[in-house]
Amino acid sequence: SCCFLSTKFHDPMKKTQLLCNGCLRPIMETMQFYICAQRSCNNFALHEWCTWLPPIIENHPGHPEHTLNLIFSNDLPFFFGVFECKVCMRSCNGFAYGCVQCKYYVDVTCGFIPKEITHKAHPNHLLSILQVEEVRDTCCHIWLRYTYKHQLLFCCDTCDIYIHPACALLL
Repeated sequence: SCCFLSTKFHDPMKKTQLLCNGCLRPIMETMQFYICAQRSCNNFALHEWCTWLPPIIENHPGHPEHTLNLIFSNDLPFFFGVFECKVCMRSCNGFAYGCVQCKYYVDVTCGFIPKEITHKAHPNHLLSILQVEEVRDTCCHIWLRYTYKHQLLFCCDTCDIYIHPACALLL
């Protein structure tokens, strides 16, 4: 059984951390969260909003052909449950959305990637998400690295501007 608890939190000054086992971000003093009351769970904690994650995502821009299911990465056949997110290309663990059949996994943040954004690097136009279908001579205008087939990018069709999702959303 789990209980609501608000006495343990992340305090960078004291170097104590309570991380959410879902999104692996710190649980701060002002946040509501749940923690398992059983000692065998080793302080398994979740932000309140991580308990609301939907069990499936349909029509994800990077993998629209299959439904992505919410999974705990420790249940995947990876060392310590660490996988590479197919959107931001970062090493991740915790909760993920995935298609086991295609070995396509994204972290919970990238599971909800928007279809359009505005960005300070290109403020006059909307940037739309697109998946690179062929190897192209396309370069991220922030990271200055080339793209590869099946990678997601935000692009401005008018100006031929491309930005990786990690550069656009996570930095």
